[in-house]
Amino acid sequence: MSFPKICYWNCCSGLVGKLPIIVEHLTSNNLDLFFVSESEIKPNVSLDPFKIKGYSLIVSNTINRDKGRLVCWVKDNLFIHMSHLEHINNDIIVLKYQDVGIVGLYRPFKCFPGENQRTNYERLLSNLIVCAEQFPRICIIGDMNINLNSIQVCPFRSQLEDFLVNFNLDQIVQTNTRFRMVMDEMQSSLLDIVITNIPFLEIRDTHQSCSDHVMLDVASSKDGTKDHKRNQVVFNDWRWYTREAVNVIFNQFFRGLNIHQTNPEILNNKIVTAICNTLNVLVPKRTVMLPNSNSVTNPIIQNLKNKKSRLFKRYRRSQLNSDYLKLQKISKKLNNEIKSERKRKFQFTANQSARAFWSSVNHLIGKKIDSNISLSVNDIVVNDNQVIAEEFSTFFSDKVDRLVEASSPNNVVLMDLPVNHLESDFFEESEILDAISSLKPKKAQGFDEVPSVVIKDLSRSIVTPLTRLFNLVIESGSVPKGWKTSRIVPVFKSGDKKIASNYRPVSNISSLSKVFEKALINKLHKSFDLDFLFGSHQYAYRPHSSTVTACMLLQDYVANELDQNRLVLMYSADLSSAFDLLIPNLLVDRLVELNLPSRWIKCIHDYLLNRTGFVDVNGKISNSKPIPFGCVQGSVLGPALFNIYTSNLPAFTKGAFCIGYADDTYIAISCNRSDLQPALDQIHQISNDHIKYLSGLGMVINRKKTEFVIFGYNGPKVQLNFGGEIISNTNNIKILGVQFQSNLKWTSHVNKIIKKIHFLTYSLRVLNCIMTRKQHKNIINAHVLSQITYAIPIWGGNISHNDHRRLSSLLFKIVRLHCRDFSNIFSNKQLCERTSIRSLTSLRILADCCTLFKLVSYPLNTEITLRLIQQTSFSARFPNRLIFFDFSCKRIGRTSFINRSKRISELIPFDWSHLSIQQFKKRMKIATPIFMI
Repeated sequence: MSFPKICYWNCCSGLVGKLPIIVEHLTSNNLDLFFVSESEIKPNVSLDPFKIKGYSLIVSNTINRDKGRLVCWVKDNLFIHMSHLEHINNDIIVLKYQDVGIVGLYRPFKCFPGENQRTNYERLLSNLIVCAEQFPRICIIGDMNINLNSIQVCPFRSQLEDFLVNFNLDQIVQTNTRFRMVMDEMQSSLLDIVITNIPFLEIRDTHQSCSDHVMLDVASSKDGTKDHKRNQVVFNDWRWYTREAVNVIFNQFFRGLNIHQTNPEILNNKIVTAICNTLNVLVPKRTVMLPNSNSVTNPIIQNLKNKKSRLFKRYRRSQLNSDYLKLQKISKKLNNEIKSERKRKFQFTANQSARAFWSSVNHLIGKKIDSNISLSVNDIVVNDNQVIAEEFSTFFSDKVDRLVEASSPNNVVLMDLPVNHLESDFFEESEILDAISSLKPKKAQGFDEVPSVVIKDLSRSIVTPLTRLFNLVIESGSVPKGWKTSRIVPVFKSGDKKIASNYRPVSNISSLSKVFEKALINKLHKSFDLDFLFGSHQYAYRPHSSTVTACMLLQDYVANELDQNRLVLMYSADLSSAFDLLIPNLLVDRLVELNLPSRWIKCIHDYLLNRTGFVDVNGKISNSKPIPFGCVQGSVLGPALFNIYTSNLPAFTKGAFCIGYADDTYIAISCNRSDLQPALDQIHQISNDHIKYLSGLGMVINRKKTEFVIFGYNGPKVQLNFGGEIISNTNNIKILGVQFQSNLKWTSHVNKIIKKIHFLTYSLRVLNCIMTRKQHKNIINAHVLSQITYAIPIWGGNISHNDHRRLSSLLFKIVRLHCRDFSNIFSNKQLCERTSIRSLTSLRILADCCTLFKLVSYPLNTEITLRLIQQTSFSARFPNRLIFFDFSCKRIGRTSFINRSKRISELIPFDWSHLSIQQFKKRMKIATPIFMI
C-alpha cells in the first residue's frame, strides 16, 4: 500500500515570516500534506496570502472560537477532509487517504475558560479514540504538549499509553524537549510525536532556527524493510556542535543583561532558555530504529551454521567417518569465524568512545550494568519501566517517612537570623570561572538536559550573566525553582536486582545549580577553616583527604595503643539514608552557631526547601513528589552540608577516638587489659549518647550492620549492647574498604584481593584474544592493579612473607597471561620489563613515597599531621631535605605508616621538598625499578 509524504512542524508563534520556509520545504520534498501548528490565524482574516499553488489550505475548527492554531496544506484531490470527526474545541484536522486516517493535532497549554488541563487533555484524547475507531489504519502526528514536570499532568502520559495499547498503536517518534519557558514557567514537555499502526514508515527530522521544534517528515520506506517495531533509540546529535558555534548562537538567543532585573527566577529562565534553544539548533534530538540482532552474527556465520546443520543431519543418518570429519572441519571453521566476528564487533564498539569501550568490557567480564530493570511488586515481577519508576518513587519516599518517624526529631521552628553581612558575600567573575572550570564534563545532566561540557564551552559568554544571577540569589536568598527539581536515577548497590531496597536514589540536578554550589563551596573553603566547619574527625569531601588518610590515622592510633599493651574497643556506625534525613531548620541552627554570613544561610535554607523530584527509569518518569528533608545526593553542596550538620559529633562521644568518612563513623576507646569490663560499660554509654545525638538530628543508625571489634584481644567472645541490639565482637572489621584484623595483620585483606582478582582471571583470558595489547593493559590497570594498590600504604609494608608471595605470584600470572607467555619462556623480571607493569614491591614503594610527599606538602590540621611534624626536622647540611625520626621501638607500632616515615624517606634518592606533586611522581617513577623482589 502506498503512503503519502507528510510533514509536521510547530513553527512557534505564528506564520509571519515563515511562509517562505514552508513553501521551500513543501516543494523541494514534493510533500502531499504539511501540518503547521501554532499558526495563530485569527477569525475574519483573509487566507489568500497563505495559499500555495497546487495545495488547498485547511484550518482547524477552533478558528470559530478563538483562533486557528493548526493549519495544513493538502495536495489537491488526494485527501478527503473528515470534518465531522473533529471536535470544535480541539486543534485537530482529520483526513482520509484511501482507507488510512491521517490526524494532525496540536494541544495548547492554555485552556478555554471553564476548563483545566485535565479536561482539556481528556477532550483531545476522546477525540483521538473516535478517530481510531473509524480507521483500520491510522497515523497521528502532532504536538501533545504534556508537561512532564507537573504532578497533575504527568499521569496523562500513562493515559496516552493505555490508548496505544487498546488500539494496537505504536509511538514511533517521541520527543521530550529540554527545559524551556512556557507561560512564564520552565517546563520539559512531550511533543512532536508520531503514532501509527502502519508498518514500514521512515522518519526524518530537520531543524529550523526560527523554531525550537523539528520538522517531522513521514513517508513509506523505499525498500519496505524498515519496520517501526524495531528498537527505538533517542540520542543527541553532536555532529554540528563546536565551541565557536555554541558561543555565536547563544549570543543570538541571549540578548544581554537587563541592569534593572532583580528577580533571579526570571534571569535564570532567560539564561536556561537561551542555552536550550542553542542546543536545539546545534544538538537536535534524533530518533533511530535499531534491529534486534545477535552481536556475533554475519552472513558468513549464518551460512556456516546452515551448512553445519545439514552435515550433522547427514552424519546422524550415515554414521560415516568421512561425514564426521567434514562436520568437525566445518565446526572448527565456524568457531574461528565467530571469534573473528566477536573481535571485529568489539573493536568497532571500543573505537567509538571511552564509555562504549568500558561498557563492552564490563559486559564481557561479568560486571554489566543492565539498563533493563525488573522489579518484584507483590511477588509479581514487573518489566514495565513506567510502573517500575512509580514503584521506586513510592519506595524512596516511604522509606524516608518511616525513618523520620523512627528518629522522632524535635520540631524546630526557624527563628529570625542575626544580621551578618559582609562585602565578601558576593561573587566575582573570576570565582565563577573557577567553578565552571571544575565541572566534570562526563557527569550526568539534570532535568534541563544541559550538559556540563556546554557550560564549560560557554564560560566566557556566560560568566557575566551567571555572576549577576548568583549575586541576585545571594542578595534575595531565593533559589530558582529549576534548581530544586531532581531527576532521580535508581543505582544498584548489591543483592537481588529485583528488590527496590537494593537500589540507591542518586539525583541529577541542573548544571547551573552545580556551578552555583561549587562557587559557594569555594567561598566556604576560603573563608573558614575546614576543621571548624566539618569537624576534625571528618575526612570526606576535603581537599587532599581520602579514605586512605582516614585509615592511616586509625591504624596509627590502634598500633600505638597495642604497643603499650592496651586493648582498643571499636564499633562502626552505619546510618540509614543519612543524606535524605537532614532537617533544614536544624542545619540553619548549626550554620548560625558557626557564624556563617546570614545571606548564605538564607540561600542554603531556601535551596533545601520545597524541593521536588521524580524517578527516571529508561526514559519513563514517575510523578513528581515533594522532598521535605535531606540534602541532595549527587549535588555539589549536599555532602558539605552533611559534614557541617554532623560536625560536633566528637563533643558527644566523651573524648573517645572518633573518625568519620561521610556517613561512615568509627568510635574507639582504649583500656588496660585488666579493665575490659569497665571499658565495655564506657563504650556502651558512648554508643547510647551517639544514638541519642543522631536521633536529635533525625538520623537513624542501622543496628544490624553495626560491627564491634576489640584489637589485641584473644579471649572469649564479649557482647556490646548497642541501642538494644546485642553485638558480639568479631576478629576483623571492614573499615572504608580495608579489612582490619584484631591483631592488626592483613591476611583477610590479602585474601579478599586475591579472590577478586581470581574472579577476573578467566575474563582476562577471554579478552586477551580480542583486544590489542594496549587495551588489555588498560583492563589490567583498571581491574587488577587498582585492587592491589588501594590503601597499599596501610597494609603493603606489613603483610607476611607468605601473603606477599601469594599476591606476587597472582600478579605475575596476570602479567604472563597479558604477554601470552604460556610456555614460561620469560622470567618474572623480563615480564615486568616487557609490559612496564610493576612488581608488588615496586608498587608499594612508589605508593608509600607518594603518600609521604602528599602528607608533607599538603598538611592536614589533624593528629596525623602533628605526629608527622614531631618526627620531622630540617638539617643545615642538607637544606632541601627533610629528616625523619622513628620514635617507635616496638613491633606493632612500626606497622603504622607514620612510624615508617623514616624508612620510606630513605627510599627517595633525591631532594624533593621543593617539587610539585607531578614532578615528584615523575622522578619517583624513574628512580624506582619496575621489578623489585
